[in-house]
Amino acid sequence: MTRLRLRTANVYAANHQRNAAARAVRAGDPDAIGGQEAWWLAALAGYRRTAAHRAAGRNGAEVPVFVDNRHTYHGDGAYCVTPDLGSRVAPDRWISWQRFDVDEHRFAAIGSHVNAALQRPDGALATGPRIKWAEVHMRALVDEVRRHRGDGFEPLVFLDANYARRPGQRKLWRWSPHRALARAGLTWYSHRVDGIAVPTSARVLNAGPFHIPGSDHDGFELVVDIPRRDARN
Repeated sequence: MTRLRLRTANVYAANHQRNAAARAVRAGDPDAIGGQEAWWLAALAGYRRTAAHRAAGRNGAEVPVFVDNRHTYHGDGAYCVTPDLGSRVAPDRWISWQRFDVDEHRFAAIGSHVNAALQRPDGALATGPRIKWAEVHMRALVDEVRRHRGDGFEPLVFLDANYARRPGQRKLWRWSPHRALARAGLTWYSHRVDGIAVPTSARVLNAGPFHIPGSDHDGFELVVDIPRRDARN
């Protein structure tokens, strides 16, 4: 059994309290952190940032994964999954990942940010091309989860999904994080549109939001115990 403290944080691209935001994100010494709108968050003391973003440009650098330096590094990467849709809130979107182990228990931290054009401000699900590209993004994310698991790494997903279940909503969209990640063997825990998905075998010890100074989002923290796969066989 391995205990992990995980955090996801949309730190807001135009944040004017960056030092305070960075301190808030790493408070409590999480094992891994997924960032969104975090192109300006070049480093966190004591953490290894996904190096692949150096060649990815601003939009690729928006979704870094940070892993505690105490954990053994096993590689990282990033790639574009959907194109620029032609508006301020709909640039090209990326998936990033970093592999690590904790006492030889292997994990893959996967970070992303689904296009903000998915859901209208009134909470209704958008239609047409917006749905198409959100589905493409979630399909790629599910494939990424399965790839890492196939290589022997437990997937952990950090995501601003831009999709939240609304009161009275009877049916979740097939490619919502709730349903899509469940098909990949993960359970999605969230606060509003931000969340973390972990293996269904994980036991949750704590889950809840935290304040990020200067951001228009709360962060979300999850503390879990994850059994080793060989212990479940």
